[in-house]
Amino acid sequence: MKLKSLKNKTNLFLLGLIGLTILLRIPALFEPYWHGDEGIYFTVGQRIFSGDLLYGDVYDNKPPIIYLIFGAAKTIFTVRLISTVWVVATLILIFKFAHQIAQKLKLRPLLFAAISGIVFSILASTPVIEANTSNGELWFILPTTTGMYLLFLHLQKRLPDWELILMGLLFSAATLIKVPAITDFAAAGIMLLIFGKNVKQQKIRDVLLIGTGFVFPWIVTSIYFILNNSFSLFYKATFTDTSSYVDYQNRFLIPQGLLIIKGFLTLAVTGLFYIFSKRLGLAKSFIFIWLTFSLLGALIGGRNYTHYLIQAVPAFSLAIGLLAAEVNLSLKTKIYNQVFYTLVVLIIFKLVVNWVDFPTYQIKNYYKNFIDYKLGNKDYISYIRWFDTRTERLETITSYLKSNTSNDEAIYVWGNEADIYHLSGRRPVGRYITAYHLFSVPGAKEYTLKQLENNPPNYIVQITNLDEKLIEMDTFIETRYQKIFEVDSAAILKIRFQK
Repeated sequence: MKLKSLKNKTNLFLLGLIGLTILLRIPALFEPYWHGDEGIYFTVGQRIFSGDLLYGDVYDNKPPIIYLIFGAAKTIFTVRLISTVWVVATLILIFKFAHQIAQKLKLRPLLFAAISGIVFSILASTPVIEANTSNGELWFILPTTTGMYLLFLHLQKRLPDWELILMGLLFSAATLIKVPAITDFAAAGIMLLIFGKNVKQQKIRDVLLIGTGFVFPWIVTSIYFILNNSFSLFYKATFTDTSSYVDYQNRFLIPQGLLIIKGFLTLAVTGLFYIFSKRLGLAKSFIFIWLTFSLLGALIGGRNYTHYLIQAVPAFSLAIGLLAAEVNLSLKTKIYNQVFYTLVVLIIFKLVVNWVDFPTYQIKNYYKNFIDYKLGNKDYISYIRWFDTRTERLETITSYLKSNTSNDEAIYVWGNEADIYHLSGRRPVGRYITAYHLFSVPGAKEYTLKQLENNPPNYIVQITNLDEKLIEMDTFIETRYQKIFEVDSAAILKIRFQK
C-alpha cells in the first residue's frame, strides 16, 4: 500500500512538472519572428521543401536535421509547439533517469527526481539561457539524454546488441542536428571503456556496436550528397566551415590552441573522477563526467552565446537533484562528506560559466510583456518591439515584398535578416542568404556578386547599418538600383535597368 501511494505521488509530481513546463513555454508559442538563427533555419528549410538542394542551392554551416525540422514546421508557432513537446519528452526522461540514479545511490527517489525535474523545466523552458527559442541544443538534448540513459543501464547490466546500436544512432542524430553534441558521445565512449564491467574483448565489441550505430546515419547522409554531386559543399559546411568558426575564438599559438587546452583539461578532470570513482560510486562519477563533457560542448565555439549552455542542462539538472538528495540524507545521518564532492563540482561549473561570462536573461520582464499584451495593456507593435526593435521593420518589409513581387520571385537581402525570405515567400539569389555567410565563407563574396551580376533581382533589401562593409556590393547596388523607401536602417531598392 505504501509503495502504491509513493508511485501515485511520483506520477502526480511528474504531471505537475509537465504542466509547469507547458505553462512556462506558452509565451514562446506567440513570439514574433525575431531570432536570427531561427530565421536562417526557416529560410533554408523552406527552400529545401521547395525543391532546392541543401548546401548546393541554399547554404548554411550546420548539419541537415535542424533545417528539415524548421522546413516541416513552416511557422514559428508550429516549431515552438513541437519543441514544447520535445522538451516535455526530455523532462519525462530526466525524471525517470533521476529516479533510477536515486535508487542506485539509496537516496530519496522522489526528492532527487523532483528537484532535477524542476531545474530542467525552468532552464529548458524560459529565456534565462534562451530556451524559449528553438536552437539546435534544445533539439539534440533529447537524443543525447536518451543515449546516456541507455549507457547508464548498460553499465549496470549489459544491454542487447540492438540497444547498443540504438545508442550510437541517437548520438549520431544529435550530431546531425548540431556538431557540439559530439562531446556527449565522447563522454559516453570514455565511460563505456573505464566503467564497463565486461572483459576487454567485450568492451571493444560494445564500442564497435555503438560506433556502427553512430557512423551509419553519417554514411547515409554522405551518400545522399554524393549522389547529388554536392558532397564537397556538405563536407565544407559541416566540417571545414564549422572548424573555421570554432578556430576564430580558439586560436592560441596554434590553430584551435584553446580548444586543445579545453580538451586536455576535460580529460584531466575525467581522470580525477576515475581515480575517485570507487569513493564516488558509478552514478555520481557518471553525472560528473557527463557534466564536464557537456560543458566542453558549450565552450567549443569559443563564444558566450547563452543558448550553448542548454547542452549542459540535463547533466546539470541531475547534479542539482543529486545535491538536494544528498543534503537531505546528510541532515539525517550527520555525515557530510558525500555532499562535499557534489558541491565542489557544481561550484567549479558555476565558476567556469561566470569566467566565460555567459549572459543570462530576466524571466520577469519576458512574462510581463506577454501578459500585458494578452490582457490588452500593451499594443501589438510594443509587444513585438520588446523582443527586438527590428521586428516591426521586418513585418513592413515582408508586407511590401508580398504586394509587389510574385510568388517565389528571386530577391536579395544584403544583411543578416534571412527571415525576410521566409516570411515573404521569396527565394534568394544564389545559395548564401546572409551577409555573415559572405564574410565568413571563403569564395562566398565572389560567387554571390557573380550571381547578382548575371541574375539581378527586381528588388534588393539593404540593411544599412551592417558592421562590415563590402565595397563591391555597395557599388553594384548604387549603380543598378534606386531606393523605393527606407525604414529603420533598412532600404528597399528596385532595379533601374536590366543589362
